[in-house]
Amino acid sequence: MASLTTDSKGRSPYWYCCYTSADGKQLMKSTRIAIKPLPGDVKKDGTPKKPSDKKAATLEFCHAIERAENSAKAGTLSEQAAKKIYDAAITD
Repeated sequence: MASLTTDSKGRSPYWYCCYTSADGKQLMKSTRIAIKPLPGDVKKDGTPKKPSDKKAATLEFCHAIERAENSAKAGTLSEQAAKKIYDAAITD
């Protein structure tokens, strides 16, 4: 199951996604999504985003990466399917 972490030395402002790739390797890749909300980041209702909101959205994105990897392992991943997985995860 995919999980989120920060870098071990605390120097990166981004979340890292830890997951198992299609070939069975354990990977830790940067999501390039900031841990802290940027000034002006707001929810759909207009209220400011909290760090917990960013973490939840990033975790969903991380799970989408893992779903794509599982589809690739099963041989059912196409470019269109990958776009659908990522688009569903990004909408928040």
